[in-house]
Amino acid sequence: MKKFSLFIIAITLFSACKTSFIMNDQWLGHWVNKAFVDSIQLTKNPNLIQNTPFVELIFDRPDSNLRQFIIGKESRSLTYVPLDENTLEVKNYQNASNAFLVLQDNQILLQDLDHQTIASFIKITAKDFPNEDISSYISYGVCYINKILFSGNYQYDDAEKVTFHSNGGITGLPDMSTYAPCLSGECLSMSKKANLYATNNQSEGKNYDWEIKNDSLFIYDLDYSRYPMQMNKYDRKNIKYALQKIN
Repeated sequence: MKKFSLFIIAITLFSACKTSFIMNDQWLGHWVNKAFVDSIQLTKNPNLIQNTPFVELIFDRPDSNLRQFIIGKESRSLTYVPLDENTLEVKNYQNASNAFLVLQDNQILLQDLDHQTIASFIKITAKDFPNEDISSYISYGVCYINKILFSGNYQYDDAEKVTFHSNGGITGLPDMSTYAPCLSGECLSMSKKANLYATNNQSEGKNYDWEIKNDSLFIYDLDYSRYPMQMNKYDRKNIKYALQKIN
């Protein structure tokens, strides 16, 4: 009976320590790899940075596991052990046997056994989207990439204003109401190019090609005629929308 009581006490203390650790507000939130953000801001073209995948780490609840979200893949939970209040040992990060997440200078650093930094992550919060509600969105990181690449107001047909929202909504286009960029991971490897999946008001979806030139966003229909048996290959058919950004 005494051994059983000691066992219960030990489990309780371990749980309390873990809960106390997870409650640290500095860890809670959405973290996106800085190299991908920096490259997207510079190039505005994910086809040029395929060797730098998008990765997001999510601590979304005080009692949650660490989740890893990659565009084109579902999020998955990562097993970790807290070494101290600023360091996690992660057991299944990118199939690595040992990896460490270190909270330092408002960033999370991914380090190997030799304490060499492999990647760094910056926190994305609702404050990065002052005029939008993204509270129900699974990935603040995707919203942030949308903000860098697409969000804003555009001129269309010399009269109408079109708005791309960071949360994936579109207002002002006749047959597009939502959009989702294919940026990395399995999604990008399937098409070899960064395409755009958009749906209309009837929730019917279609893939498009896109590019950003200066302050203009061009959206293209796709032509599969040269590759009838290869859905991962296509040509640009024609410009569906040429949108001039106004703010």
